[in-house]
Amino acid sequence: MNIQLLKKTYFNIVMIYMIAGLSIPAIAEDSVLISDLATIESLARQGNAIAQYNLGVMYAAGSDVEQDNVKAFEWLNKAASQGLAEAQYNIGVMYDQGIAVPQSHEKAFTYYSHSAKQGYSRAQYNLGNLYSKGEGVVQNDISALEHWQQAAAQNNKLAQFNLGIAYADAKGVPKDNIAAFKWYKKSAEQGVAGAQFNLGVLYQQGQGVSKNNVKAAEWFEKAAKQGMAEAQFNLGFMYYKGEGVKLDYSKAAHWFESYSQLGYQDVQNELAKIYILSDGVYGDRVGGLAGLKRICDTGIQKYCDMYTEWSQKTD
Repeated sequence: MNIQLLKKTYFNIVMIYMIAGLSIPAIAEDSVLISDLATIESLARQGNAIAQYNLGVMYAAGSDVEQDNVKAFEWLNKAASQGLAEAQYNIGVMYDQGIAVPQSHEKAFTYYSHSAKQGYSRAQYNLGNLYSKGEGVVQNDISALEHWQQAAAQNNKLAQFNLGIAYADAKGVPKDNIAAFKWYKKSAEQGVAGAQFNLGVLYQQGQGVSKNNVKAAEWFEKAAKQGMAEAQFNLGFMYYKGEGVKLDYSKAAHWFESYSQLGYQDVQNELAKIYILSDGVYGDRVGGLAGLKRICDTGIQKYCDMYTEWSQKTD
């Protein structure tokens, strides 16, 4: 039996704008050495902004204290009112996500702005996201780009990723795949799965860089290992077709299974075909039938019928 090509095609560029979360690490620069909770609390109550910040992130993280977002907000807000950029950023996140306070993109914008003006890259990044989505401020791609550029210049990996998207999608700048490749690569090298995937797509399509399926597969694999469904599918497809990698139905089945286990059923037909070619995957009918049974167990009757029919056949 000859395996048939997938009807589905490769996933293309993903457009993901992510919000950076709470900044948990305590301040290192210009801080006093604080060795215990009692000292932190004492200094915080005396108005020490750094101690207030540290106490706030301890409550946010549940570090040495019972996790309490209300107390986290209380202490972070005290530090923010004294102009501490990291605290202003965290208060912005709490308003942005509605943590311990009613969600307010407008207030998030205000606090991010205060922090960003002091050069805090996470705030610059999130401020860019608010401008991009028009949340808490009038939508403005140019302003979004400016804030992402400020954060990216400080090596903020998420800002670098968003800059790549902006250049690939012509958001606030003319479309420029070379620039998109540059920023995706910077972000991908810092481990951002979406950037790794998009970099793979550019290599695969020869956009902004010479076409190279080997490198495409390498970057898809990095993203796939982080659990990114689109990358798992694309990598499985490359093994399925022998593009950029040696044709290998066993590895194709592995990545298609990983993809399907995330809840995607559109690859089940291809998995069934691979399992039927059991000698190409497992080297025996038992392994192939086991694969078909796993698909049957997802509750789709046609695969159960296929399993029953194939289990009754002999070589």
